[in-house]
Amino acid sequence: MVYVAIQLPLTIYILESFFARIAGDLFDAARIDGYSEGGIFWEVSLPIAMPALATTVILRTILLWNEFLCAVLLITDEANRTLPGHPALHG
Repeated sequence: MVYVAIQLPLTIYILESFFARIAGDLFDAARIDGYSEGGIFWEVSLPIAMPALATTVILRTILLWNEFLCAVLLITDEANRTLPGHPALHG
């Protein structure tokens, strides 16, 4: 939960700035075509936002992996080690 709380502000910033750039005319055209607000999100906004979603997922994965590596290296107490860093798994 701590990692999610730390990562959430940058994720919201990236996605909000991308969604804000989508032209309002696309939403108007979708409303004229009869889409509901949910349909507009799923059929118009989400496909356009795929590059931003992919970028966010890649950045968050890299950052979380770096935090994991830091935890594996810095935790010296055997009782607190994560499973991949546990010495019983390495012989």
